[in-house]
Amino acid sequence: MMINRNFLIYFLIASGLFSTATFARIGEPVTIIKSRIKMKARGEAYESKVFQAKAAKAPYRKLNQILFSDEYNGKIQLSIFWKPSKEGQVFRAKAKGGKSSLPNYGWDLHVISIQGKAVCELYHKLDGNIDEVERNAILTRNTTGDSWSKTDAANKGKSLFPYDFKLKKGSLCAKMTSQDLFIYESKIQPVVDLIINEINEERKRDRNQASEDSVFGF
Repeated sequence: MMINRNFLIYFLIASGLFSTATFARIGEPVTIIKSRIKMKARGEAYESKVFQAKAAKAPYRKLNQILFSDEYNGKIQLSIFWKPSKEGQVFRAKAKGGKSSLPNYGWDLHVISIQGKAVCELYHKLDGNIDEVERNAILTRNTTGDSWSKTDAANKGKSLFPYDFKLKKGSLCAKMTSQDLFIYESKIQPVVDLIINEINEERKRDRNQASEDSVFGF
């Protein structure tokens, strides 16, 4: 049975998944995130041509087949921003020969959005490990009257992505590694599972059809 993907997306919106009254960062419009990064933090937005390379090793990489599909363009999107970590850092530094290079310092912020509102955010520190103060500050920005709790290993295999922290009353989960802090809305899991399963089924049908075509006429 074919899945109506537009229906799934609109169902998420209608269910109140993106209520900005519930979430501080997840649930925000990407336009607001972009404005804050550029105006308040003196950051910049990356061009889309670097997205696939930066997403290839990201914690959300199982979503890449959706994010880089023409079929979902405009509905499920990836945005990546750069933010300095201290005074004096600039987005494009001049290298030898006058060419500019992308920064290897500061922060990258990856934002996955559905219909323009954030459902996943990856905070990637480019020039070192994320320390406890930085981690706690980022997690706090994704709470409104709630608190994060450390989770046990038994929970991790049942989720869309592995996670170390979960809001006690909410549905946000977070995974911490040395340079990454990945926060996501766990309510997207059933929708993502359905879409990925359908994509895999479509690819299987295409392969089978190609195999049948290759032996036609024998």
